[in-house]
Amino acid sequence: MPQRPEHAGTEEHGGPPDTAHFVTHVTEAGEVRDMRTSEAIYNAHGQKLIEAGQPLDRRLFERLTTHKLLRPLDASIDVAEPVDRAALRATCERIAEEDPLTRALMAVASRPREAVAVPSSLALDPALAGKLFILQERMPEAFEHAIQVSLGATLLGMELRPPDTAFARDLATAGLFHDIGYLHIDPAIFESRAPLTPEQERQLRSHPVIAWLTLKRFPACHPGASHAVLQHHERLDGSGYPRGHAGETLEPAGRCLAVMELASALCGRQDPAALSAILKGHAGQLDGDALRVLLQAMDHCPVAESAPQETGFPVDWEALRAGIECVEQGLERMEQLDPASQAILRRHLEPLTRLLDRAGLRGLPLDLIRESIAEDASLGVETAALQNDVRYRLRLLARELPDTDEELPEALRDWTRRLREAAG
Repeated sequence: MPQRPEHAGTEEHGGPPDTAHFVTHVTEAGEVRDMRTSEAIYNAHGQKLIEAGQPLDRRLFERLTTHKLLRPLDASIDVAEPVDRAALRATCERIAEEDPLTRALMAVASRPREAVAVPSSLALDPALAGKLFILQERMPEAFEHAIQVSLGATLLGMELRPPDTAFARDLATAGLFHDIGYLHIDPAIFESRAPLTPEQERQLRSHPVIAWLTLKRFPACHPGASHAVLQHHERLDGSGYPRGHAGETLEPAGRCLAVMELASALCGRQDPAALSAILKGHAGQLDGDALRVLLQAMDHCPVAESAPQETGFPVDWEALRAGIECVEQGLERMEQLDPASQAILRRHLEPLTRLLDRAGLRGLPLDLIRESIAEDASLGVETAALQNDVRYRLRLLARELPDTDEELPEALRDWTRRLREAAG
């Protein structure tokens, strides 16, 4: 009878969930690169499933998905050629030359070349280096984005805290692994252009937690990098996820990473004027110091050749009008609601109100704003960005409310229909 491991019987292995999606990525990657079990793999009851040294490929898929494993699968993998320092350095150097946003940040940075060297100087645990390889092999765009965010966040961190090398290294690590949770969720989420279902939305919002569970197992990454990863989609006004934390509860590294992640995600799809407008529209949600450095850099950011060139200002005026009216009607109903419903609406509508007030859109007729665009091109870009932001935030609110009218307070039923129309 095989000897039961000493750590058998624990109900939770403390790592990220070994979903069928992650096992698919592992076994598919094993078809193109020599990947073996670094140790014997046991199920949660201490029964040996796979011997040490076995090649990981499609043949093992069912054995790995039909059992709950004792230890995280990524802790039991040995990749023959993981992402190493030399490979990271080469990719960082290429992105520093080619990526417009990285070049812009380097133009205003006090120590640009030193910052570029930080990600490749990290001493990555073999399990993390192997997981980074799987991301590179299976989701190359996410891997490229991870390097961009790692570089950009390091550049920002070194400007915000020049003598704090630990802060820069935490940001470099967090940037590399902030989206590693993507490997554990349904790939269809990234392949479809259709609106996400509630279940897909739930999965997507889990990826910071999965990445945090990955990093917290490694002392060099926890709590500095792991907490930054957990918070990279949080917002200062509490409108982010996964926990809706706000203000001073968010740590400096998480706040810095959030700025860089958003900018990097948008940069390839926007010209510099539009990107600056969108970032300014998030002023109440993002760290002010990091945002200031980034906006300074935008003056040096050339238009990416792949970025779409806008003709005119694609403001959907009817959608913007509907969004503003929806916000105002929601505020009017607040006093008629129970405390739980009030809390949901307040968390979403109060930041929206501040955003609209800063832009002057609640105090002026939209027709007047529309006429002004002909005289001020930057106003058109900012209004288009704000209109999209209003719709996005209303969509988040709509998803948090019950799907059926019967579950809603009576005061919200007719308004919720308007909300769903305004959210698009």
